[in-house]
Amino acid sequence: MGSINPEQILDLSKAIITQIDIADKRQFDYAMEEAKTSTAGRKLAIVMGALITIAGFLATIYMALNGHEFIALTISLPLATILAIVVGNRFLD
Repeated sequence: MGSINPEQILDLSKAIITQIDIADKRQFDYAMEEAKTSTAGRKLAIVMGALITIAGFLATIYMALNGHEFIALTISLPLATILAIVVGNRFLD
């Protein structure tokens, strides 16, 4: 069995460090992609929730103006409650 010279140890150390850097870069790239995907999904959920809320309030206003106050009230109270809970939870995060 031959002895290992310092150049071989240095080359082996460089190879190990290179492999660690490659693995770290892969993990970082994966984490960045995961964050982008998560952010896009949250934006879509917020936009869709806002559209549904606006549609609900517009329907409530329309019904209230056309003599259906009780129906407008039964739509608006749960809608406002859900909206308050969602907004409150966003501020707690």
